Amino acid sequence: MNSRDCRRRPDLFRSNLQTPSRTVIRYRRLLFGACGVVVFGCGGGVSDGTGPIAPVDSTKPPVGTVERGTITVRVETDPADATIASAVGMSLAGLTVRLTRQLSSDAPVSGHTGPDGSVQFSNLLEGVYNASIDRPLTTSEQARLPVTDRDVSVFAGAATIVFTPPLREATVPLVASRRGSLMISEVFVYTNPPGGPAYGFGTYLEVYNAADTTIYLDGMLIGSTWGGMHRGDLARGPCETFNIASRLDSTSLWLGLVQAFPGAGREFPIAPGQAKVIAMDAMNHSAASPTTNQVDLSNAAFEQHGDDADIDNPFVPNMITVRGGIGIFGRGYLVTPSNSYALLLPGAASRLVPGEIAALGGGSFAAYRVTPAFILDVLSVLGTPEETKSTSWYQGGGRICTPFLSPVFERDVAQIGDSNLRTAIRRKSLGFTSSGIELLQRTHTSSRDLEYAAPLRRSLDK
Repeated sequence: MNSRDCRRRPDLFRSNLQTPSRTVIRYRRLLFGACGVVVFGCGGGVSDGTGPIAPVDSTKPPVGTVERGTITVRVETDPADATIASAVGMSLAGLTVRLTRQLSSDAPVSGHTGPDGSVQFSNLLEGVYNASIDRPLTTSEQARLPVTDRDVSVFAGAATIVFTPPLREATVPLVASRRGSLMISEVFVYTNPPGGPAYGFGTYLEVYNAADTTIYLDGMLIGSTWGGMHRGDLARGPCETFNIASRLDSTSLWLGLVQAFPGAGREFPIAPGQAKVIAMDAMNHSAASPTTNQVDLSNAAFEQHGDDADIDNPFVPNMITVRGGIGIFGRGYLVTPSNSYALLLPGAASRLVPGEIAALGGGSFAAYRVTPAFILDVLSVLGTPEETKSTSWYQGGGRICTPFLSPVFERDVAQIGDSNLRTAIRRKSLGFTSSGIELLQRTHTSSRDLEYAAPLRRSLDK
């Protein structure tokens, strides 16, 4: 069925589209390395012709050397939120700090901060740890805030700590959740159930208006980083040197793909408390791939459009590609658990600065830098530690780099992308305003702001 068929019979378009098996097979082959994206959980890999690389577990010391040590984690209020913390009389004492060792089955360890906001952890194996803190405000504390700040209901903090003795101290910033305005509220990554085919065409992003006034999406931009910007390889380029200038750039966010919402200015409103879905393909994916538990996106607000081979829903407006290509099979780009996604103001389109980032297999990808002044929101998602460890890419020496991005844009990535789950990844809810607008957690710390949830609750299934 082509786009002409869809226009003649929209009922067929919305129901029984079948994905040819050879397309699925080709799709699985292209997931690795396609468009600069490495997708977790699909098997396969990329070879440079030098033979296999012996697996290395970076969470364990070399055989015969068991290094353990002590570290003091110090919690500090982010300077931008010091006034709010002071207004509520928030103390840094008694906060629960949790340390979770990455790519390990070890149980998390926790401790409580002293009067100076610090807590000591002893007898730790060297490795990479995720530190996390949540500090909700009570109703009486919120009442002490100025009216303009009463949307703040929680402080949260997270940091990735590379612990190698004799490291002695690490700092975790505690950040107030700001209501903000327009934000990325939910993503749905590709599905690859055990024993089943990989399927990525049903991925989507959702944007949400947390403000009290209507916002027009016309001309606003959605961008994503190349997955390869966040990875290193023991053979081709370790994280200490590979793409570090772009990954940790505090002056600009480097994007590989940028798409714009259509419209001339006031054609696509999003009301307060409303969410809109941007689908890779606006179709009924539960019918197209019944064995992978997909969702029906035929009523999405927007969809990507690659080339004439792409199935185009005539009832759904197409996003406009500003930078980037036509995606996999000409059908657009996957939402994958290996990238950062950014929501940008319209003015960013004319101020994208071209550059390049290196590819692990050699060569480079085009990238475009955008300054913080044009960035409304950033969200970062990574595969779960278990799924990451299971991939041939990781077992062949690949590593996720730490930090994922400069903390100017994102303080800590959410390691919850699981291709085996039929679930969305969304921002946590902090309750509702008196006018019924849902407040979503937004501390620029994805590991604390995001959670698993049923898909589309704020939009199509509302």
